[in-house]
Parts: sequence; structure tokens; C-alpha cells
Amino acid sequence: MYANGPYKDTVAAATKRGSRTALYLLAVRLEQLREQPPPRRTRQAASARWTDRLTGLPRAGWPTTPP
Repeated sequence: MYANGPYKDTVAAATKRGSRTALYLLAVRLEQLREQPPPRRTRQAASARWTDRLTGLPRAGWPTTPP
């Protein structure tokens, strides 16, 4: 609505500033992550079959065979 109206310059400036802000925040966060020591590795949990992971979900009640 405002992109083509009297505020189009304001919207464009805000969008540009927002993009710069997002890039700055991303750069700061990446630098923070680089300064942290790497996390300790723990034992990987045994993976379960996908059908076994669905046991806690309620059945949808769909027919098992096509009509």
C-alpha cells in the first residue's frame, strides 16, 4: 500500500536500513559463536525406525486400503 504512495522513499530507506541491521546482527552473532569453545561431543543416541517413532501419535483414522 505504501510502496507506491507518498511514503515510498521512507519505505525504501527503512528496508535498506533493516537489511543492514540484519546483516550486522548476523555478523555479530557469528563472531560470538566463533569465540566460544566447541561443544563437547556426547554419545549419539541409537536411531529408531520411523515407524517406531510414530507410536506416540494418535491414529488419523484413515483407511489403510484405497476405496
